[in-house]
Amino acid sequence: MFVIASIAVAAVMAFQFGEMRSWFAPSYRVAIRFQSASGITPATQVHMHGVSIGDVRAVQLDEERGGVIVLVDIRDGFRIPADARPTIVRSLLGDATIDISDGTGTEFAASDAQFQGDVPVDPMAAVGQLSGSVQTSLNAFNQTSREWQHVGRNLNTLIDDNQEQLSAAVAQTTAALGEFRTTMVTANQALSDVSDVLADSEYREGIRTMLTTLPQLVQETRDTIRAVRSTVQNVDRNLAQISDVTAPLAENSREMATRVRNTLANVETLSGELVVFAELLRDDDGSLQQLVSDPELYRNLKSSTASLAVLLRNAEPVVRDMQIFSDKIARHPELIGVSGAIRGSSGIKQPPASQPALKPAAGRNPLRRRVNPGGAASQGRNRR
Repeated sequence: MFVIASIAVAAVMAFQFGEMRSWFAPSYRVAIRFQSASGITPATQVHMHGVSIGDVRAVQLDEERGGVIVLVDIRDGFRIPADARPTIVRSLLGDATIDISDGTGTEFAASDAQFQGDVPVDPMAAVGQLSGSVQTSLNAFNQTSREWQHVGRNLNTLIDDNQEQLSAAVAQTTAALGEFRTTMVTANQALSDVSDVLADSEYREGIRTMLTTLPQLVQETRDTIRAVRSTVQNVDRNLAQISDVTAPLAENSREMATRVRNTLANVETLSGELVVFAELLRDDDGSLQQLVSDPELYRNLKSSTASLAVLLRNAEPVVRDMQIFSDKIARHPELIGVSGAIRGSSGIKQPPASQPALKPAAGRNPLRRRVNPGGAASQGRNRR
């Protein structure tokens, strides 16, 4: 009974913790083709994102295309993208696993699907290839070391011969480095300020607007340059015309200057007379000053003006009578004589007396033209 119980416990533990459990778990099979499958054996683990999703069932040679076909059992519940790329991952100890990368598509592989796998470089082969390169590098390094030794000896000789000059050069280099450090600090501060300016959304929007309007500004600048060029041409033409106009002025400039000099002399004389007139105005005993400052004189002038206005109103009937009298004398000058004194007049304008018919002049035919009683001439109609 003890032996039977031990066998049962061992079987349960093997099924629970071993790989026998996977034999009874539902799964689907896919094929992966590699150029070589070194280290891949049945029961090799298959991982995706570090999680074991299956194991290798068998490894077969591909006699048609060459290479190796690895049959893998994938447990249900794990789906592989159709564009996944399986890769063999080897450790330094020779152990290998198959790692399936996650694809970018949305379709998943079905049962019996085939994938093309990638084989990484074997670390041991890479180390073998690296040994030759390392030996070549060591040889080149040895040769370079010898050359550097020669350069070092030359440099020591140069330093010993030019110690003072090198000290001055080192001092100048130190000063230059100090100035360079100051410049870099200033540049760093300037860049910080520029960064602060560019961090402001308003400045960025302004710069974006400026860059947007820059082509229009360039076009407007071109138009302005064309307008300025046209204006300059017009100014050149106007200057040429002005030169033509000012040429006679230049010829008569001496005479014009003489006239201007005389005019200035007259103006100076006039200004002196105006000064004298102003002094007379400021004189307290002058007539104009008394006229301006004496209120009694102003009242007398006002009273005289009022009396003159009354006199003019009273003289208006007399002026009208004089107009009528002069008109009557102009119409009837005989009234000035004795008959005018004997025969009175009502003073009203009388119509002029009718004039007697004019006698025909000697030597003229009276039948041709007669004067009617109203004074109008008519063509004679009666003929002999």
